[in-house]
Amino acid sequence: MYLVYANDNRAIISYDLIRNKIINEKKDAHNKYISNLRHFSDTIMKRDLVLSVSCGDNNVKVWNAKDMKCLLNIEKINKRGELDSACFLN
Repeated sequence: MYLVYANDNRAIISYDLIRNKIINEKKDAHNKYISNLRHFSDTIMKRDLVLSVSCGDNNVKVWNAKDMKCLLNIEKINKRGELDSACFLN
């Protein structure tokens, strides 16, 4: 079981709650403050995804939760900095 969160330094951090330690830290995940994170299960590719939103750089990114590699960066899409709703459809 993991806790995924963003810190004040624009990093996304994966914390293992069983082992009680940070297992991954993606530094500079965005250029500005990360305002929202969401988790999604990709049932086709059998992986966990993290969607991140930045209210500063107005980007929405999709990450592979296992290695925190950016799979998609949609630039300048998020003008208000809030994510009211999002979903993935297979």
